[in-house]
Amino acid sequence: DEKWSSRLVRAENEQYVLELQAAKGNDTGYSQLILWVSTENFYPLKIEFYDQHNKLCKVLTNHKIQKIAGYLVAQEMEMVDVIKNHKTKMFLEEVEFDTGLSDEFFTERYLSR
Repeated sequence: DEKWSSRLVRAENEQYVLELQAAKGNDTGYSQLILWVSTENFYPLKIEFYDQHNKLCKVLTNHKIQKIAGYLVAQEMEMVDVIKNHKTKMFLEEVEFDTGLSDEFFTERYLSR
């Protein structure tokens, strides 16, 4: 089952603009996403989140995208809640990949402890 249907809206400024529509029964809380994706590495640079009434409610912007240990990582992220007029910024100072953590660390049961 596909949770989203997607279409290419346009290509501009070395970015693809994609529109994703939520499939029926996809309970994400969002009806639509608009993504700006790098044509070079396909990393999402910006995502607009629309509520069930197709009203813009949040905007995520990724900055300082670098390859770390073979993975693309946005070292700065900003989420703007358009409705509440609130902004959250996250800065990654240190990132580690492939550290050998067992999958059991990511089960609901383990995470609810």
